[in-house]
Parts: sequence; C-alpha cells; structure tokens
Amino acid sequence: TFRLRHMYGEWGPLLAGQTNTLFMDIDVFPNTIDYWGPSGMVFLRNPQIRWTPYRTDSSHFAIAIEKPGNDIDAGNSRLAEGYQDLNVQNNEPWPDLTMQWRMDESWGHVQVAGILRDVGFEYKLNPNDRNFTTGSKTGWGVNLASAIKTVGKDQLLLQIVHGDGIASYMNDGGMDIAPQANTCTGNVCSNLQAEAVPLTGMLAYYDHYWSDKWSSSIGFSFTRVDNTNFQTPATFHEGQYASVNLLAYPTKNVMIGGELLWGERTNNDGSSGNDVRFQFSVKYNFGIKIQ
Repeated sequence: TFRLRHMYGEWGPLLAGQTNTLFMDIDVFPNTIDYWGPSGMVFLRNPQIRWTPYRTDSSHFAIAIEKPGNDIDAGNSRLAEGYQDLNVQNNEPWPDLTMQWRMDESWGHVQVAGILRDVGFEYKLNPNDRNFTTGSKTGWGVNLASAIKTVGKDQLLLQIVHGDGIASYMNDGGMDIAPQANTCTGNVCSNLQAEAVPLTGMLAYYDHYWSDKWSSSIGFSFTRVDNTNFQTPATFHEGQYASVNLLAYPTKNVMIGGELLWGERTNNDGSSGNDVRFQFSVKYNFGIKIQ
C-alpha cells in the first residue's frame, strides 16, 4: 500500500505540504528497531502551511497552520439521563496553530514547541433530529525536547509534553475530548459537558555507540491521561514503554540486531496488563540514482 510520508515545497520562508508537525521534534526519536516507537512522544506528519520568519545557522522560529484531527470519546452515554441516544462526532472547521523555536549548538539542541487548537464536535441527542448541534473546546500544549551529546556519537534524548486536547498529535494513547458529568446520583449522571482532556507525555532515552560496528539504545517513555468522570472503566488512562537493544553494522548499509521491549497499559478503572516482546531485525538501506 502506498503511504505518503513527506511531500512539500519550499520557497524562501514559506513551506506548504505534508511533513513533520512543528509541535514535534523528530530528532528525539531513539535508535530503536520497533516500528512504532515510544508512546510518550509527539509524532505526526501533517499537511500544513508554514512560515519561518527567523532563521540563522544555529536557530530558527517558525509558525504554521495545520490540518486538524480530533479523537472524540463519547463516554458512557447509556448511563446519562437524556443522553442514551447520543450521536457525537468530530467537527473541524478551523486549522490548528503550531509554533516552534529551536537552537542547535555544539553540545546538541533544545526545542520548544506550542500548539493552540479548536477541538470541535457535533452531536445529536435524538436520532430523529435533522441537524447536529455544534460545540468546541480550546486545546493547547507545550512540548520541550532536547538531544544532548555526551561521549563520541552518544546522546541523551529527552522530551516532556503537556496540554489539553492534544492526543491526536501523540504517538500513542489518549483522546482529545470527552464528556464530563456535573450531576451524578449513584451510577446515573446528567448535565454533561465536553472537556478537552489533559495529557502528559515523557521520553528519556540514551543512544550509545560501542564502536563503529555496534550500538545500543535504552530508555523509558509514558503517556498519561487525566480522564473525565464520565469515561468508561476500560478507557485508556496510561501507557508505559521501555526498551533496550544491541545493533550491529557489519558492512555499509546493513544493520542486524535484537531488541527487548516491555509495555503496560492501565485503564480508567485501574486495571492493567503488560507484555514483553523480543524482536530481531535485519535492514538493508539502498537508493536509486537517476541521472
């Protein structure tokens, strides 16, 4: 299946097309062989129009409007008075606003990114209603990331992100918007209102190069959601991720290695499950040169 990753054009300070969101720092993605990668990092390639008004050899500031996309949780509507037939879906009339400042130095880099978005939704309380009722909540987030060079090619990769209604930009887990109940009697609630769900993500990894032929990456990441009081017991609350690997580069363009990965998911009601996986991979890099 054809999958578009990057397709954009640049003219001076302007960029238009699909590439990494400004809210993301791709350079903190660790040297893992797991395809998906750490759960607690921002990771999204998004159609956008970007303007970079300030750029030097070591730093830049950019701002963009990006394609919106909302992940909506309708909650446990069957327990809500007057909401048993609730039909809710995302509504995205406005683009997301993102911004990024980055500084590169001999010791590594630091990046601060922000996002401001209108997390829209529309709903019907009765399936016979002809039109949807629309609404929205303000979403926002701040992402601080850094790669710090240590010894040789080794580097420490760090990221902390927090915000409301930003799950669509995360690598894994969470939801942008969910219902909050103001009045509950026993298990039956009423007076629902939408809330942009708070989320926190973290990543800490260390990439180590034993020699030109061997490397390892070890680290930990998590995503945590502050669930509303009307989300179901099985709703995602927290995901943890840890891995360690040993990779060999026997010749140019060839990588062989194994990786041990552990993950755990915790639900809204506190129940959890975890698993361990070992992965062995062989990779050959190649390119086609057209003259």
